[in-house]
Amino acid sequence: MGYPRGAVIISEIMFDSGGGTLPQWIELYNPSKTEALNLNGWKLEIQNVDSADLVGRLNVALTLQEKVIQPNQTLLIVAGNARASSVGMFPARRVYNLLARHQQNLRINTPSDTFLSAEGFHLKLSNRNGQLVDEVGNTDGDWRTDDIPTWDLPWSSWWTIRSSLIRRYDNGVALDGTARSGWALAANINKVVEGTLYYGHVVDIGTPGYRHSVLPVELSSFTVTRNNSGAVVVIWTTEAEVDNAGFNLRRSEKRNSGFTLLNPALIAGAGTTGERQTYTFTDTSAKPGVEAYYQLEEISFDGKRETLATQRLRGLVSAVNRQLTTFGAVKRRK
Repeated sequence: MGYPRGAVIISEIMFDSGGGTLPQWIELYNPSKTEALNLNGWKLEIQNVDSADLVGRLNVALTLQEKVIQPNQTLLIVAGNARASSVGMFPARRVYNLLARHQQNLRINTPSDTFLSAEGFHLKLSNRNGQLVDEVGNTDGDWRTDDIPTWDLPWSSWWTIRSSLIRRYDNGVALDGTARSGWALAANINKVVEGTLYYGHVVDIGTPGYRHSVLPVELSSFTVTRNNSGAVVVIWTTEAEVDNAGFNLRRSEKRNSGFTLLNPALIAGAGTTGERQTYTFTDTSAKPGVEAYYQLEEISFDGKRETLATQRLRGLVSAVNRQLTTFGAVKRRK
């Protein structure tokens, strides 16, 4: 389900605690342009998978205390105080400290104690009238059941670096937060750079305090290699897609201009899905021994276009046209 404009949205989640060394957090976003919202009397229900990493209670309902989310602003619900990218970005009025306000109910004792299971959880946010405002997670939300997650929580591929989950939107409406397709892993978004915005550690990847629409396709890898016959094989993998009609591939001998379309017809996408998809395109017209750049473009069903990545293929090859050196997956660190 999606949630209409005007509702408070659970917009980003950092469930990775860095092995129990950094605070988890949940970001709420108020999309109203004019109306501030006071959370006093609202309820946040948390249901967790019973996993070894969980310190806090398995199931808990928190009655939130006084805290105002200004129009078009966010509020960070945090396990406890932590290092942040900017004091100005996270003043006290924009941070809700669970350790200070709900320590006894949550049964946590330090800022790094986990209140969300790293295997799975379900969050329900209701207003003071008991009306459901938003719900997210990968379990069914029923406290009476022992849950098996319906989808796996995605993690950063770099074990020393945390990555948040960022909510996806379609025309300003948040996508279903209980589906994998409703979320993008920040580490897989090439517009998100580590250390720019963080609450916890300087190398965290996320956008706490800043709500924006992520790209409709979450690209996790984009590789370009030459096979034994001399053709160039382009392979890309997506972790999730929203309203994706398909892809175009372009090639140029220059990095920033002169790109020529390679595919005669649109390479069909998967529409909307939270399942991993892998695509392959073989370029038989590439010149041997010539450095080239390959560019991947996504097109939505309503015609919007986004360039997802550009990858370089080096021109130095052996006499038998062995596989060329490729330059990293999307966002791979040196």
